[in-house]
Amino acid sequence: MKVIGVTGGVGSGKSRVLAILKEDFGAKIILADEVARQLEEPGQPGLIRLTRYFGKEILEEDGTLDRVRLATIIFRDEKALEAVNRMIHPLVWETIKEMVSSMRTSRNVGMSQNGRLPHTGGKLTAAEESVVTAAALEPAEQIIVPVSAPPVPSVSMPESVCLTAVESALFNGQTRSICDQVWLIDASDENRIRRLMENRGYSREKCISIIKNQKSREEFLEFCDVVINNDGSIEQVRQKIHEQLGKQGISR
Repeated sequence: MKVIGVTGGVGSGKSRVLAILKEDFGAKIILADEVARQLEEPGQPGLIRLTRYFGKEILEEDGTLDRVRLATIIFRDEKALEAVNRMIHPLVWETIKEMVSSMRTSRNVGMSQNGRLPHTGGKLTAAEESVVTAAALEPAEQIIVPVSAPPVPSVSMPESVCLTAVESALFNGQTRSICDQVWLIDASDENRIRRLMENRGYSREKCISIIKNQKSREEFLEFCDVVINNDGSIEQVRQKIHEQLGKQGISR
């Protein structure tokens, strides 16, 4: 089984690429931010760590994570953001590593049948959502908070999976090792701005601000093996993906 990491800045079109990989090649899709969400569900180690660090003020009455409250704390306190990074990031990648290992050996793996994990917690604005997601996925050292929690729920994976795509905002030296290759989905700033304005209703100024605050192309390239330009039509990027996988002996 081949494992392809998929990364890129906001508006680059990662979702389009993932859809092609799934539709044309039957790829199993693992979304790092969805893994983080599952780990932050009641009873899971991520939420236990967050609660022990921040207290019960970050919980809703039903015991779920109050994402709006956590985002507010993170916005106001850089040290809080760093703490969340160190608590959640290692758990996310440990889980992804176990999922990939399980698929390689055709065993059970903790994810839903379609590769997308449950969405929980309160409703956030796009800005708040990006902060909480970044907190879960930015590379960081681990804060050791002893926990005793039930394992992530597992379901049976089909033995026929020959391609898995792991999507994340950024890979580093350690997490990159999970994948056989990491692809950077690339697009011009103008195309990224246009997509964000059309798909999310952002102003041009907000789009520019978001892009400036993200990792640079050079930082993405540091851990990427392949660049997939996504400035063209869906058929053009589909052809590029087919050509790239064809070089590795993977066909429809």
